[in-house]
Amino acid sequence: SSIALNLIEAVIRIAILIMYMFLISKLDDIYRVFQYHGAEHKTIFCYEAEEKLTIENVRKFGRLHPRCGTNFLFLTMLVSIILFSLTGWGSFWQRLILRIILTPIVAGITYEIIKWLGRTESKLGKIIAYPGLKLQELTTKEPDDSQLEVAIKSLMAAEGIEYKKKIGELLIDGNKKLKAANIDTYILDTQLLLGKVLGKDKLYLITNKDEEVSNFKEREFYSLIEKRINKMPISYILKTVEFMGIDFNVEEGVLIPRGDTEVLVEEALKFLDKDKEYKICDLCCGSGAIGISIAHFRENTKVDLIDYYDIPEKITKRNILLKNTAEGDTAVFFVCHKTTHPPARAAHRSGWGMTAFQKCEVQSSLLSIWI
Repeated sequence: SSIALNLIEAVIRIAILIMYMFLISKLDDIYRVFQYHGAEHKTIFCYEAEEKLTIENVRKFGRLHPRCGTNFLFLTMLVSIILFSLTGWGSFWQRLILRIILTPIVAGITYEIIKWLGRTESKLGKIIAYPGLKLQELTTKEPDDSQLEVAIKSLMAAEGIEYKKKIGELLIDGNKKLKAANIDTYILDTQLLLGKVLGKDKLYLITNKDEEVSNFKEREFYSLIEKRINKMPISYILKTVEFMGIDFNVEEGVLIPRGDTEVLVEEALKFLDKDKEYKICDLCCGSGAIGISIAHFRENTKVDLIDYYDIPEKITKRNILLKNTAEGDTAVFFVCHKTTHPPARAAHRSGWGMTAFQKCEVQSSLLSIWI
């Protein structure tokens, strides 16, 4: 009979469809596509449940969705089997023309069924959806967190949703990235970088983890994290460093003052009486940290900072301005002479005798004291 022939044809078509999906799911690239498919379903479930679209929330939902395209494909085949069985079993051309004509009707009926399955919780609805859901076990796979993140971003872009991460989320994410890059101080560095972006201290970040951060600030934070992953020193990123209890501006082009350099300053201070007046020359001053620190701890001391290059000049002048503004004095000055022999000529033309310069011209020491 025509019905039996249509049913046999339907069984063959269904078998071919299932076998095809099973085989392509074994390909690595297609398997990854199916993972993204699963991530999409989980994200839609989370969105429909009106929960916040985070990786943690999305991950807990299932990957089999009743309104999936796979379900639509299977139901289209099912509806076509029923509908085509009613048209008889004519010649090849008769069957072909009838199926072309009936295709929009099949698609329309299937679409309405899919819409109904998305709304109903009835047993009939579950029975009709069951074969398509089982087929999704082939066309969806469990996604990883990066695929969930892509699905979340895609849905938010499609729906016009602007998601703002919280301070706590950024801290956790920054910690993970820096730890993976083998940064030993990853917790402290993450706090410092986020604090720089937000203009807040570490205590504020710890006590306000639920505060949302704008997308602009989030992108700025991740750009700083990327610099730290690439091993840029944290002081260069922050453009500031503490030395002798004083905050100094630094950037690439000047050396970052280190802890052992503080020993040099402390030793120099032992030779300087607090009640006496001194003139000090800091050669090749870089950021000016040595000279400015001495002027800070010895109020009667006048310091000339000397360097040849543009970046040290810019940074030193900035640090001098910070000191003079904070302490209300002008005890520190910058001197720059671009000559053939920069440090020696600069010191000489600034009124510092060559003997004094020669005494301090040691490869590891850039500080001379004129008493």
